[in-house]
Amino acid sequence: MGSGVGTQLLGFLDSAEDRMLAMLEAFVSRDTQWSNPAGVEDLGRQVASHLSGLGFAIETVPQPRVEQERKWLADVLAPGVDYESLAATYVASRDGTGDDRVLLLGDLDTALSASEGRPFEVRNGRVLGSGVADMKGGLVTMLWALRALSELGILTPPLDIVLSGDEQAGSLGSSTVISRVAKGAPWTLCMECARDGGKYMISRGHIGVGRLDVSGKASHAGTDRAGGRSAIRELAQLIPAIDDLTSYDEGMLVTVTMVSGGTRRSVVPKDAMAIVDLRALDTAGWGTLMDRLQETVRPFDSVRLRADHHRPGVEPGAQAHYLVDSIRAHSECVGGFPGTTRSTAAGSSAFAAASGSAVLDGVGPPGGALMTDDEYVESKGMVERAALLGSLLHQLTRDRARADSDA
Repeated sequence: MGSGVGTQLLGFLDSAEDRMLAMLEAFVSRDTQWSNPAGVEDLGRQVASHLSGLGFAIETVPQPRVEQERKWLADVLAPGVDYESLAATYVASRDGTGDDRVLLLGDLDTALSASEGRPFEVRNGRVLGSGVADMKGGLVTMLWALRALSELGILTPPLDIVLSGDEQAGSLGSSTVISRVAKGAPWTLCMECARDGGKYMISRGHIGVGRLDVSGKASHAGTDRAGGRSAIRELAQLIPAIDDLTSYDEGMLVTVTMVSGGTRRSVVPKDAMAIVDLRALDTAGWGTLMDRLQETVRPFDSVRLRADHHRPGVEPGAQAHYLVDSIRAHSECVGGFPGTTRSTAAGSSAFAAASGSAVLDGVGPPGGALMTDDEYVESKGMVERAALLGSLLHQLTRDRARADSDA
């Protein structure tokens, strides 16, 4: 980024850092926890208003009806909430120069509410606040990259932007929108924060969830203790075997995360339930994990297992490496290229990759401590990542034939 477009963008954005921080503070002040759809949609409308001012047409897609066979999954991912009441998904589109559309992905909802997370604060170059890394800092980075490109008159390719309102709740609604838009976009850039000091993510884990329902026999714990069969006891015997399916060498992570059972203090529990977080590196690993999980549960006649992979894995291909190489070529004046990493965490980019789009994730500012009250992004990182994003978008105005030859 030593000259030309990159230098122009970096100069513009350096002078706009205070305004970027003001926008981020306004975003953080809104309670956008996934279970508060009114707050999430309020942020969605605000981001959409900025995009409309930059020439984007806006489409609002309400939550669809959850299929009957996935109702149990919706209950696990959004406990105590009617999934169909969650926030809408916003789609913004604009024409541009070049043959290929580029999809930018952003999430509007956060894990913590504004009161649960830390209030907005800038300390020693770090910006702290609820949802700054996941991913309000990325939204600000995206908006200012687009604004800089527009005000400097720099060409961009045709652009689509999908803003999910249900990412923290598993993306059961937004996934269909992302998949639809990604089918027409050979390139996808996800605005979640960068990892490990600024590394881009070139893969995502194959993510799912399981539910174990155990049936026992109720009896009074005092007068008929021997006549009962404790569902909690049977579940407790199974849990260590489930957790032991974790294999770090194979990239399989299995964690029993929630357990419940019983109805009264004095009654042998007839029912117990556990939720299992399931992660594999890729689709093949997921298949192996499912085989092992079913084999582990099979000896327990009283146990019913249900499992669903609500986010497929993201596996890097030649086109994704082209995006990495392009970013590397623009990184000289921002301290060099920070590198790439693989993540076993879930993300919206999974659905774009499954639709055939080349994905680069972690395009947002460097950050960390996601979903905690220590969540942060680097203030200067927002400026630098906005300049890098703008440079990459301008480069992607080139036609597909040249990109293919360079990959």
